[in-house]
Amino acid sequence: MRSYGGEYYLWGSVVTEPIGEQTLPNGFRFAFTKPTPLAQEQFKSEGALCFYFTANLPWVLKGERA
Repeated sequence: MRSYGGEYYLWGSVVTEPIGEQTLPNGFRFAFTKPTPLAQEQFKSEGALCFYFTANLPWVLKGERA
């Protein structure tokens, strides 16, 4: 398994705010938050959102047996 994660910045508004981090049945976790200190300057303004995600995905190479 390999861990992946990231942050995407965008402008918008959350109509129905989920409380805290959400987890899908396959283990994909996500949240909409305020921009973090990692955001570029233009995303540190009013209306900016951060879509944060993490996931553990299988690492399978050709010819490798599970």
